[in-house]
Amino acid sequence: MSKKDEDKKALNVVGNVLLAIIRIMVFVFILIPLYLILVSVLGATIFYIVLLIDGLPYLTPLFGLLALTAFLLFFTYLFTKLVINGDVKIGVLLFHFTACLTLLVTTSILCPFEVLRTKVVDGLPESYKMVKTETKISNKKVLNTNNYFVKYVVDKKAKNNYRVVINEPDYDYEEFKIVNDDSGVKLIKVEKENYEDFKELVNIVYDNLKQKKVYQYNRLYDKEITIYANQKTIDKIKKANQHQ
Repeated sequence: MSKKDEDKKALNVVGNVLLAIIRIMVFVFILIPLYLILVSVLGATIFYIVLLIDGLPYLTPLFGLLALTAFLLFFTYLFTKLVINGDVKIGVLLFHFTACLTLLVTTSILCPFEVLRTKVVDGLPESYKMVKTETKISNKKVLNTNNYFVKYVVDKKAKNNYRVVINEPDYDYEEFKIVNDDSGVKLIKVEKENYEDFKELVNIVYDNLKQKKVYQYNRLYDKEITIYANQKTIDKIKKANQHQ
């Protein structure tokens, strides 16, 4: 074998080794993540189809997920062929590209229509309401506010007692209470037991979307604590709580 043939053979070996390394890297760092993302997107698509069957009236996310699936299949097919040294069929690529483009256009057309037909309601969800509690306290006792935000309103008619009014939704997993014991009068926050806030909120939003409605969900956490007292009592309460 001539020197030239030996050099050519050596170059072929080096080329094959480099090509094998590139294929392994493409498989590990590109194909495997692509497959994992594709499986996740397919799972999300199936899950969303279940939501549609359950009554959710929005098709835009479904077409968006299908467009993402077509996009991922396009690159998965391309890199798979690169790894196994297969022939890339232009027809298959064109099919994936056309499907992706069609689904994206459909998503873009549907989205504004579905957004516009959703009613935005300025208030709490229908199943919840604001609850008002009122506590009378003798002027001789000073309320410990525990540094919670409190609104003061001068009530010239308040002589022997002052009122603490708590206005909060019946949703929140935390509620304010007035405790009157041997240690004094305190404003405390009590956490409701076995209350899964995030799960509950997701269920509320989901049920509202099925009715094509969106509410001001931040109002579920609105709390207002107001003290109605004469000016002298207000000054006394403020002064006592400044030193906490």
